[in-house]
Amino acid sequence: MTTDDLVYDLREEEDETRFRGIYSPDEYERERSAPRPLADAIAQSPFAAAYIERCENWFLITRLEGQEADAPIYSLSSGARGQDVDMFGMGRWKDLLDALAPYGISEQGGWCPVPPERRDWLSRTQQQEDAMTEQTSAAMKPHWGSLPKGAHLRVILPGRGKVQGKKRRKRGGRNT
Repeated sequence: MTTDDLVYDLREEEDETRFRGIYSPDEYERERSAPRPLADAIAQSPFAAAYIERCENWFLITRLEGQEADAPIYSLSSGARGQDVDMFGMGRWKDLLDALAPYGISEQGGWCPVPPERRDWLSRTQQQEDAMTEQTSAAMKPHWGSLPKGAHLRVILPGRGKVQGKKRRKRGGRNT
């Protein structure tokens, strides 16, 4: 087995030390932040989060804590580079991958682990997600009783999905 075949869990101090020993400091930083498959990027982030950038947009997937190991829940948020979150959702792995497919994004590669240096960005993003969740909950509260069990909802909040610059952000999705 070569070092290319090994998987280092950079959340574990012992693995981090071994990984650092393989590379020079510059090579280490390049390898640590190199794009990889989504599952690997989430596993190697100290925040269980990975991001990818496509065209002028970023996409972030975070594994939520406290979920069962066999069926975890993930959050997906997205926005234009340098802008706030303008899309947010929660669901199972396959559901989020289905939501990303229209953007040409898969789990295969191109994902980067969210490193410790991006803690502030991640924190701001999660605060925006929390605010969107509260708005959605408040908007849906009067309708909860009339929804069929297991219904998939898509809620567009006021002020979201507007024109950004000269281009409108392309939204994909399927009819459910």
